[in-house]
Amino acid sequence: MHNVNTSLSYATIQQAVDASETSNGHTIMIGKGTYCENILLNKSLKIIGEDNRLTVIDANFSGSPFIVSADYAAIQNLTIRNSGKYYPNSGIFVDADNISVLDSIITNCTAGVYFYHSNSSKVYNTEVKQCLYGLWLDHSSLNNKIVGCNISLNTYYGIYAGVFSNDNFFAFNNLSSNLYGFGFSHTSNNIVYNNNFFENSVHATCYSSINNWTYGKEGNFWDSHSLTDNNHDGVCDDPFFVNADNVDVYPLAGPICSFQESDLGCFITVVSDSEIREFECLSLNSSIRLLVSNSSLNQAIGFCRVCIPHSLLDVDNLSVTIDWGETIVLYQNTSLYDNGTHRWIYFAFLFNEAKTSHEIFIIPEISSLAVYAIILGCASIILIFDRIRNCVYQLRRLLRGKE
Repeated sequence: MHNVNTSLSYATIQQAVDASETSNGHTIMIGKGTYCENILLNKSLKIIGEDNRLTVIDANFSGSPFIVSADYAAIQNLTIRNSGKYYPNSGIFVDADNISVLDSIITNCTAGVYFYHSNSSKVYNTEVKQCLYGLWLDHSSLNNKIVGCNISLNTYYGIYAGVFSNDNFFAFNNLSSNLYGFGFSHTSNNIVYNNNFFENSVHATCYSSINNWTYGKEGNFWDSHSLTDNNHDGVCDDPFFVNADNVDVYPLAGPICSFQESDLGCFITVVSDSEIREFECLSLNSSIRLLVSNSSLNQAIGFCRVCIPHSLLDVDNLSVTIDWGETIVLYQNTSLYDNGTHRWIYFAFLFNEAKTSHEIFIIPEISSLAVYAIILGCASIILIFDRIRNCVYQLRRLLRGKE
């Protein structure tokens, strides 16, 4: 491994951290391989692995692979595994603020990430599995963000927040096959929305806690909930009750996926009961393309609820086309909901034995005023060319007369 800022190399990660030449703000790059270490990250450094499946930090069942005690540190693109068996051993033990855990895999630890009085930290795009607790926020850990993580097969809780860990944000996570998906104890004002809950023994528990399970007009997808949606908006007709004080008012009628448009960096979300096999934004004609297929052989009808940023498309003039017009668009609503920056639309489609997948385009329509302007412009061009042709004709006649 080496320090990117000083170009110095080291035999161990801890040596790279401890070196006098290593200063706050530096980046330590770690090559592929397995490193059996317990790392004390007591400087504001970025620790980045070459490959998050092949760059492995292994504590060999003793202590924590990482203890983070310096604010503004970041851990990215690593596999972290095999902490000691007992509390507080964790894949990453965080006792600092503004910590980032990104694009990593954490497995076989007491807690994947343990926040001890940590504020304004984040865990993004990280897989946490086969731990006792996936993510654990404790001792007044406030204003943290857990976004886009896959959290599965954990013995107890996928995510647990306790002891006044308030005002945290949990979104776009997949929680599956845990004993409990979420657990809250003595917490309040946490936001939990746009998460998918699959096959947990219990999806969520709350003790002496009141939290927010919706944001705007969307909640979470709960695979055990009734998915009845008679008004065709992609939201279930009935709320989901965690308990009397914790209610998801707008549970989703299908799992939610998030896609990033590369040029603008904005995100498009799709709620659908069908499998989304392909998704792309086409800059050539400012459109969105999806390829969907039925999620089971007996699925007869599918739907998509799509959230589109205003910055991406002209949301006031949208049209949905399926299979180049060969498949009927059902229940199309291109103005389902708008919050000033994003537009939600809805449409549905049929499946049958002959048609188990659909190619879908969401395209800005040309307004009638624009069509009129184009026609007027074309007419003007034709008139100009006609006048030029007449002038050429008259000039030729004049030249012939002189001959």
